[in-house]
Amino acid sequence: MLLCRAKPAPTNLMTARTARTASESAELAGFDMSLVEESLRCTYEQRAQQHQAALDLALEMERIGQQLRDRPESTSSSPSQR
Repeated sequence: MLLCRAKPAPTNLMTARTARTASESAELAGFDMSLVEESLRCTYEQRAQQHQAALDLALEMERIGQQLRDRPESTSSSPSQR
């Protein structure tokens, strides 16, 4: 559930009809605010650990991909040419 916040006062760029909170605008643009809310329930340390785990996974996948690209192709497993 989103926290209720007062809507911003309309400015010359915004009329009262189109005034929205940032979270309402994000939802209308297709952002899943539940993910933001879930992240904000975590402590800084938990978010840092999650970030590090995701970074470690991405780096491992990059390393494996590089190993696969650097591997010499064998002639027996290459597709036949037409």
